Amino acid sequence: MNSEYDLIVIGGGPAGMAAAVQAKEDGVERVLIAERNSYLGGILPQCIHDGFGLSEFGDLMTGPEYASAWVRIVKDADVDYLTDATVTDIRRPEREGAGASGPAETGSAGFVLKISSFSRGMEEYFCRAVILASGCRERSRGQLRIPGSRPAGVYTAGSVQYMMNIQNYRPGTTAVILGSGDIGLIMARRMKWEGIRVRLVLGEKASGLLRNYIQCVRDWDIPIRFSSTVVKIHGRKRLTGVTVAPEKPDGTPDMSAAQYIRCDLLVIAAGLIPETELWNCLRRSEGKKGGPVAGEDGVSTQENGFFLCGNTVKQYDTVDEVSDSGRRAGRSAALWIAEKGCCGELSFSALPHRVFSPQHVMTEADMEYLSSGTETDRSGDRTVYCICCPKGCRMTVKMPEYAGDGGGCGRTDFEVQGYGCEAGRNYAVQEVTAPKRIVTTTVAVSGKRDILVPVRTSEAVDKSAVERILSVCSRLKVRLPVSAGEILKKDIGGAGSGIDLICCADCVRSGSIGSGEKLS
Repeated sequence: MNSEYDLIVIGGGPAGMAAAVQAKEDGVERVLIAERNSYLGGILPQCIHDGFGLSEFGDLMTGPEYASAWVRIVKDADVDYLTDATVTDIRRPEREGAGASGPAETGSAGFVLKISSFSRGMEEYFCRAVILASGCRERSRGQLRIPGSRPAGVYTAGSVQYMMNIQNYRPGTTAVILGSGDIGLIMARRMKWEGIRVRLVLGEKASGLLRNYIQCVRDWDIPIRFSSTVVKIHGRKRLTGVTVAPEKPDGTPDMSAAQYIRCDLLVIAAGLIPETELWNCLRRSEGKKGGPVAGEDGVSTQENGFFLCGNTVKQYDTVDEVSDSGRRAGRSAALWIAEKGCCGELSFSALPHRVFSPQHVMTEADMEYLSSGTETDRSGDRTVYCICCPKGCRMTVKMPEYAGDGGGCGRTDFEVQGYGCEAGRNYAVQEVTAPKRIVTTTVAVSGKRDILVPVRTSEAVDKSAVERILSVCSRLKVRLPVSAGEILKKDIGGAGSGIDLICCADCVRSGSIGSGEKLS
């Protein structure tokens, strides 16, 4: 064995980084993160939209900004990390003198991990405890058993997101999205902004956060249909269209109402499956079966010294909850290591106590209400759903002198009911007077066709100005290096608005977050 650690965290996303940092803060000296990408951050660098960090950092951040913040914390904590590294096997160490029957029952003896990395080849690492923070993989077309041929143009939502936001590649011109969860709604807007016509978003039921429906689908008049699915894929070399059909009460498609929709891109956003293959490797090596069962703390398992966190445990609605899960796993692993006397005396401070508000997931009732065109009642009062945070407060704005002054245009002295915070109240007034949105997109790099820099506006801009700003960004080219927080174009809002275009990630020689391998 080439290396020995107290704790190895498998996965360098928001959960894995939080787990490693927490264990390090608790006094665990030798901590390693093994990440299969060439950068830390998991999928966050490709999630260029905002909505991250409200609970963790008290600020509204994009995915790359949230990842960059945690990468800095990892580096400041002096946590070892190895990128371009894949854990291929995990087992308990064999007891000296064990026979052909296999590995011995070693209890708390630790784990042996085989890690294959681009720069170091195949190596074995020993550790006292393991945290699995490998996240989820997407459900594919094959798992959904959609009949038809196998043409180019059928991708999962995460793949399309990576192509567009990292690789600078537009995968099609006309799209149908299967799946009405958050990633499906977010990608509908992203494709619309990049000039891809979104013919339809399909879903079994309303399942995304209400704020994503409002700002990603409703704002841009993207058609959405529930209780419907794709029943056939058409095309040989390239996708030419799909057949969609409504679902009967028993879940089977009603082929009598089937409809053909011409498209060259089918985006599948139909759910996630936890990545637990390494757990299965460990169990098989011990002659055991069964998936991981989280303990009362939500992170421990039936295997001593083996912990889970993040979306490997369950699908969280926000990344802040994922990081919180990582912190709890790091604390539990540190306690385990301390109890076994595997390292020096540890010191434990109180974990940050965060209360996460219930998330307002879009419901059929919400859809019916928002699609009815009755957001203004007879008295002229307006109903506004807040998009400032996932709570999605439903607010009523009483419009003064509604009938006499054209809807209260220009007024700010509105009475607002139902808001949960001052930011929500301000949003409600803004929404009925001059709606504004944050613009998040990418800009090209001069001389590099396959590198993109994630950017956002420093403040929300008038919704009517979004397309103009996107047009400016499409023509803009920057020179590397650039740093997160750097102003790439001043006054992009125009007319002395003071709204600038801000870089969301450190980009030196590539479009990725972080600086690659760092191993002591």
